[in-house]
Amino acid sequence: MRETEVHLFPDLSVPLGTHIASFYRNLSQLRSVTVPFICKGLEQGDKCVCVVEEETKDGLEEVLQGQGVDVEATVASGQLSIHIADETYLSPGYFSPEKMIEYYEGVLRTAIEEGYRVIRVSGEVNWALRACPGVERLMEYEAKVHKMLVRYPQVTICHYNMTRFRGDMIMDALRVHPLCIVGGLLIRNHFYIPPDQFLKELQARNL
Repeated sequence: MRETEVHLFPDLSVPLGTHIASFYRNLSQLRSVTVPFICKGLEQGDKCVCVVEEETKDGLEEVLQGQGVDVEATVASGQLSIHIADETYLSPGYFSPEKMIEYYEGVLRTAIEEGYRVIRVSGEVNWALRACPGVERLMEYEAKVHKMLVRYPQVTICHYNMTRFRGDMIMDALRVHPLCIVGGLLIRNHFYIPPDQFLKELQARNL
């Protein structure tokens, strides 16, 4: 039987297809969300994909090993994959929402073909603060990717460092994620609006 909910952490579940924004202030707070999210997924046999930016591959692997995860074995099996933004969001040398959504959907489809019933994705978005072409389209991407994500058996958490993003960007992040995590609490986000409505507003701003 296909799961309808995913345990984010031991005592917290969300429906499949969920797209969450997590807001943090330091590496410790970031890890307090990413590590249990990944560990629970590996324990349950889920596919786990991580894109790090403020975190490092080595740092995340070390923390996971400290939680009893056999990182070498899970990476070798393909159950766990850890990437940097230059291998994913910025792989062409610039950011394109269209290219990233195509890549992302390919990852989800491949995981399903490999027999995974649930895919967990943890993605830091601090790369959007770099001086790189296309990063100003982050919120357009967040709205568009949401429309794709709801069709798949996945849960995605997008991580925003509140000390680095401007207030208007944090507000936009709230408007494109129906759920958010703040201080370890999962909150239904009353600022959320449907993606097409947000995209229309975004287009009007740029006129």
